[in-house]
Amino acid sequence: MATLGADDAIVSGRKTTTTSSRSPLNHDSNMMEKGEKLYLQDHDHNQSNDHQGSINALASPIFQDTSVYSFRSYSLNARPPEMTFGPKAYMLGIKNGMVLQDPADQQLGWHTPATSILVVKKDMDDTVTEEFKAIVRWLLEERKLKVYIEESVKHQPGIVDDHHFRSTLQNLLTINIEIDDYKLELVDLVVCLGGDGTFLHASSLFQQNAPPVIAFSLGTLGFLTKFKISDFKSVIDKVLDDNPRVALRNRLTCEIHFSKNKTVEKHAVLNEIVVDRGPSAFLTNLNIICNERHITNIEGDGLIIATPTGSTAYSLASGGCMVHPCVPSILFTPICPHALSSRPVILPAGVQLKIQTSENARGPMWISVDGRSRQQLSPDDYICITTSIHPLACICANDPVEDWFISISDCLHWNMRHRQR
Repeated sequence: MATLGADDAIVSGRKTTTTSSRSPLNHDSNMMEKGEKLYLQDHDHNQSNDHQGSINALASPIFQDTSVYSFRSYSLNARPPEMTFGPKAYMLGIKNGMVLQDPADQQLGWHTPATSILVVKKDMDDTVTEEFKAIVRWLLEERKLKVYIEESVKHQPGIVDDHHFRSTLQNLLTINIEIDDYKLELVDLVVCLGGDGTFLHASSLFQQNAPPVIAFSLGTLGFLTKFKISDFKSVIDKVLDDNPRVALRNRLTCEIHFSKNKTVEKHAVLNEIVVDRGPSAFLTNLNIICNERHITNIEGDGLIIATPTGSTAYSLASGGCMVHPCVPSILFTPICPHALSSRPVILPAGVQLKIQTSENARGPMWISVDGRSRQQLSPDDYICITTSIHPLACICANDPVEDWFISISDCLHWNMRHRQR
């Protein structure tokens, strides 16, 4: 977590005395915490424990005199721009600031050792059953941890009827997501066994504060799953005993407002929200409102509102841009729009979007969240979308930048071509 005192600041992990006695931002030191035991720490272990994080963005004239700051030779956030313009003009002080950390420096620390692990298995897939049993047995017997599994997994074939696994199964704690969601607050770490769909399911279990996730590739694509299952012992040991690098993947908060019964349904979204025409033969017509101002209408097959994580999924297939997960943004991608001028755009992460059916629409709109919870909305219903304050901390195999380029190269074959003679 990044904190800033009244008389000093941390710039790229270095403590530097400032010339001002006031704190430039009222920064919540608990904002980045992951449960009670987990916190983000700077890459440099030699820094003061009172100040962690990399706050390059604060080193600008609107906060303090930049002459007292030094800058790293590399940073994904770049050197802050000048905020004075000519001899007299300057930028007013920031009221709603955003502090960004260099993704290469993001690491996790544990306030106290992790004791509770949730193992999420690919649903109804026998090919991952043996690996699942091996991991939970090792976590129980070797690491002496509390292991949670989903109630539905306990009764799956190959698990409930395995007599050799029966003693281990009796020591596992179960969570029924429908009624035991309070148990999720006890989880320190999530171990995900499957593909990207299993990863999305694991994210959906935690609608607010989520523990870090370590994903082993046992699925089809594996864009989000970085680790080989054969290395699970060394990988989990390093996560529990060391300070692994992480990628903070922003999620969206999607609120569906139902006019009929005046209720609101909330979803934490890791990939995308899809609003489309469903089975209707007519084009959908959507009113788009951004920060309480009408900006456009989308007429076509629908609209995708995606996170940077979801930029390489449905949004990419619909013509959207690929965005690194550490770039705070919201992707706005129309689906087959009935206008040549309709193009995908990337919006700031802080905006609020409101989507509702236009009065001229000839059919209803349908919504799905991360490929789930598909439902039809009435003409008076509407959707509100904002960036969630609860990102998902994902354990990296290398670092967030290198992992992402490896994924788009291996999974999407980005920029690969046959060399011409």
